[in-house]
Amino acid sequence: MKTLKEIRTKNNLSIAEMSRRTGYSRMFIKRCEETKHVSFNKLNMYAEKLNCRFDVLEENEYKVRFEHSENGLERIIFEFNDSYSLIINLFNKVAYIEKDGLFIEKVNFQYLNNLENLYSFVKGFAINKAKK
Repeated sequence: MKTLKEIRTKNNLSIAEMSRRTGYSRMFIKRCEETKHVSFNKLNMYAEKLNCRFDVLEENEYKVRFEHSENGLERIIFEFNDSYSLIINLFNKVAYIEKDGLFIEKVNFQYLNNLENLYSFVKGFAINKAKK
């Protein structure tokens, strides 16, 4: 998951340029990107200007993304509501857990290759993280 600031800078937009394009003050944009003293509705308004959206997840929910390359499906990413992700790299045949984009631990790729095992692992991971 990327921050609003990362998305803005990836698009080569300064705060001043974003302010000019949206009509929002620089201070408002800065507060949104720092998520300080700003309501969810206002964050969502700013995110829409960046062509983004927020997904609100319950404690034991997760979302799944599929990343493709010219060779086909490359990675399956399970994003949990606490900045943890399970990344399954189909080309390299590796699986691992990240938190905030940093490697945490390797997971047995062969075990996750079975759909029932994958479902059990993801569901168990989401429930265990929700309990902490």
